Amino acid sequence: MRMAPTHCDACSAVLDAEHRTDQQDERQQRFLAAWADICPPLYRDTDPARLPKKQLAKVMSWTYGPRGLLLHGSTGKGKTRCAYQLLHRLHFEEHRRIIAMTATSFSHYCGARFGNQTGEKWIRELSQAEVFFLDDLGKGRLTERAEAELFGLIEARIADCLPLILTTNATGASLVEQLSPDRGEPLVRRLREFCESVTF
Repeated sequence: MRMAPTHCDACSAVLDAEHRTDQQDERQQRFLAAWADICPPLYRDTDPARLPKKQLAKVMSWTYGPRGLLLHGSTGKGKTRCAYQLLHRLHFEEHRRIIAMTATSFSHYCGARFGNQTGEKWIRELSQAEVFFLDDLGKGRLTERAEAELFGLIEARIADCLPLILTTNATGASLVEQLSPDRGEPLVRRLREFCESVTF
């Protein structure tokens, strides 16, 4: 037995449109909530007009692919803010799965995660994210464990053709000095080979 429609065609169209609008609103709220987890409050209201135009244009011209970005130069030049402008596009327009953190927080999380036996799963999540952003590489020494895990993470992402986006105030030489002898030069060499360099 066929069920009679409960709404006329015009009413059904209105209800369908309202349902689609609700779905779009719900989706937008999810994107906004996810962005709050990605981007710290300090960088959410950045005025692009106040960033260095040449560097911002180069950062924003980056297209998703295996070759990442290395933003380097002295402090206070807008590296992190430019990086978050790019991440905003990747999140809201391209719907990329992004994980972002500072090098200091990476070291802290390494200690906590491997201390409670969730480290392997956490590193796997970082290695499989579409985009991994590490801010302030070289700002403070990494623990031995964090250095080893970061090196492995970079190796895994390069092998899987997944991009890295990094900022650093350090030079290649100073990064090498901060890292252990068996990892310093190989890590810097990989970053130079697999990341496009933007000087600030």
